[in-house]
Amino acid sequence: MKSSSFLVLFLGCLCTAFAHLEPTYYLQGTIGSRQVGVQIDHFQEAVYLKYFYQDEKLNHFFKGKFDSTQFHFESAKELKDKHTQSILIKHLPDGKWEGQLIGGADTLNIQLKPIVESKVNHQYESQELLKTLNLYGYLRTSNLKFEEVEVSRHKGFRLIWLREPVSGITAFRISDPKNAVSTAAINKKLQTLHILEVESFLECGTLGFVGSYGVEFVIHFLNDNYVSYEKITQSSCFSQKNNKESEFVTLNIISAQVLTLEDIVYLGEGTAPRPNSSDWFSYRRNVFGSAIVDILKRCYPEKFTSITPCDYNISQAWQQPIWHLKDKGIYMGAVFPGVKRSCNNPEWSVIPYKEIKKYFVAAPIR
Repeated sequence: MKSSSFLVLFLGCLCTAFAHLEPTYYLQGTIGSRQVGVQIDHFQEAVYLKYFYQDEKLNHFFKGKFDSTQFHFESAKELKDKHTQSILIKHLPDGKWEGQLIGGADTLNIQLKPIVESKVNHQYESQELLKTLNLYGYLRTSNLKFEEVEVSRHKGFRLIWLREPVSGITAFRISDPKNAVSTAAINKKLQTLHILEVESFLECGTLGFVGSYGVEFVIHFLNDNYVSYEKITQSSCFSQKNNKESEFVTLNIISAQVLTLEDIVYLGEGTAPRPNSSDWFSYRRNVFGSAIVDILKRCYPEKFTSITPCDYNISQAWQQPIWHLKDKGIYMGAVFPGVKRSCNNPEWSVIPYKEIKKYFVAAPIR
């Protein structure tokens, strides 16, 4: 199972000279009477712990040391009353863990055991969650709640917007009022993607200092076969400056498969090559880029004159475009290196479907 833990990534950069003495421990149990999930990372010269209360979800970070008999942790962030919390915890021979959380005059008993994937009663279980999240994140997302906040319409479909209250992240599901299209698979996929965004929010921060993580979804195209949307993320998670990124995603409505451009249109001979293979790079370099220039020249000849500030005749700029579906056609965003980046992603570069319909390898769009 791959870990998506931002803390682990942070520690990987911070502690490149350290080697794990022990595996990462993923635990669940109680602190006092409250249900918790716990992760412990053990390095040569440092030990880190984080935990969440299952009814709150947010991380509590601790750092400390190991003295060969037990772990000693102190809270990584000073509390408002200037007191710090500490944790003393032992790994018992039977595999269980026990200890105490000490904060001011209060002491709470800790009882933990390893998280077992098959015994996590995850309400939204999916193979993608199992592959993407570590056990800590998988446990934490097992009982998320979603509340309906809005219903909108797009091209005959109903869009149901659901909000997860802890993170505030709102994402859509699709409903076909005519029941002509099965939306079960696509909504399972959208649910999984929503959960992963919530977990990204919950992991945003460094050793207890809260970061910011927000996501907006903008739908650009929706019909019986495809949904194409933009995910706009603004984040500042590891003492980094605020970062804004856009990602375009196109899904098959029936299968919920994430589609590549070659899943939809292929301008070469025979079968489309596997993405990022040597044949794919050869196709993009020798066939695709120049073909896109030719098509766009026919559609927008005024954009390819010598008086324009950007030279869109350069086929390299179109070999790996930013793309998505729109109502009027397939948007292809040119990508220039270095100082020419101001020429990236022109607003006009939409190829009408009628101009590229003969290259469709999937359900065509009229």
